Amino acid sequence: MCIFRNYLYYLLAVLLTCVPVYAALADNATPLSMADAVRLAVARDSVLQQLTAEKNGILASSVAAGALPDPKLAVGLENLPTDSFSVGREPMTMQVIGIQQDFPAGYSRALAKQRGGQLADSQQAAIDARRLEVEQAMRLAWLNAYYAEHAITLVRASESALEQSVVIAQTEYENGKGTQQAWLRARLALADTKARQIDFEDAERAAHSELVRWLGDDANRAFADTLPNLPIPPPYAALLDRLPGHPLLLRADQQIAADQTGVEIAKQTYKPMWGVNLAYGHRPGSDATGQLYSDMVSAMVTLSLPLFTANRQDQNVVSARSNLQASTYARDDELRQLKQRLDDDWAHWQQLKELNALYAQAVLPDAAADVTSGLNAYGNGNGDFFEVIRAQLGDLEARLRALRIQVDTESLKAQFLYLAGDQS
Repeated sequence: MCIFRNYLYYLLAVLLTCVPVYAALADNATPLSMADAVRLAVARDSVLQQLTAEKNGILASSVAAGALPDPKLAVGLENLPTDSFSVGREPMTMQVIGIQQDFPAGYSRALAKQRGGQLADSQQAAIDARRLEVEQAMRLAWLNAYYAEHAITLVRASESALEQSVVIAQTEYENGKGTQQAWLRARLALADTKARQIDFEDAERAAHSELVRWLGDDANRAFADTLPNLPIPPPYAALLDRLPGHPLLLRADQQIAADQTGVEIAKQTYKPMWGVNLAYGHRPGSDATGQLYSDMVSAMVTLSLPLFTANRQDQNVVSARSNLQASTYARDDELRQLKQRLDDDWAHWQQLKELNALYAQAVLPDAAADVTSGLNAYGNGNGDFFEVIRAQLGDLEARLRALRIQVDTESLKAQFLYLAGDQS
């Protein structure tokens, strides 16, 4: 009996009170740090490339919008007699070539170019917002994978100790020195730990799948053994002040500016469009005296007459103003959502700070001491085997909870980086 107890004491003490050693993956590639993962995800994100291409298209369209319409060339015959269709018979018949240039109403061209630039600025803000989203998503995916991998290591260490406990409980029961209940409880504790390991392995597969989505084959690299130390968030008031500068709100601001310009463009339609026509007419043939017919030149200015505005100009202005209102409401809603996220995350942050201190100062030391106390009592023949198992499971739970708190702390830091618009 003493041999079994001493052996159990030694085994559990080594497995449960030492700092876990995390297994490395088989390949010898450079460990995948969070910074590396973020850099690779941003570089490979196809949506960022799509948004950049769209911005380039908007810029090109804005240049085109500020240019004059293409001139029109006119070539033809005027006053051709229908009885003979002879070009040189009648003095009024002319071979005409002309050019026409139209000019949009008011400041339409300049305003259209200005609106294009504002839309391009809105698209650039969308690019910045997408980059923030990718960075945040990659940090959270990396942290989820880190937690699952290290949680499995903790569970496996506890599982190894419980396997030995089951063997010893069975041996003592078969030798008449222990109870069947002790053996069954040890087996139940082992089965529960194996079930938790399966859950964490499933979580690890899901996290790895998310990493593959962003990183491809680089997701198979070994993980760094330590958590990154992301920057501590600034005070709440500072974060709140930075919200209006978030790329999502900058995008909304630029869209509002573009829609305001759209209203001005709609107002320009009340002004007339005008155009210039220049034509040269050659009159073939000659009069009865043999004198050649003289050629003709014509010039003409055209103006549109926006007299009936109810169904076109007025409605264009109404439409433009409605778009402006919609953009303003969308911006207000975006700000409210960001502030709600900040409030929720800040409350969680205060809670996590308290939990971190509690686990570091009390829970983890007390859980380790409980294991040591139970082992000492059982080794001296004064303890209960059930208490050894309970202390073991409690220590595992404390370690898993402490790991979860650490990962959640870094996850919140990543959230604050996103809300602050930090793209470093």
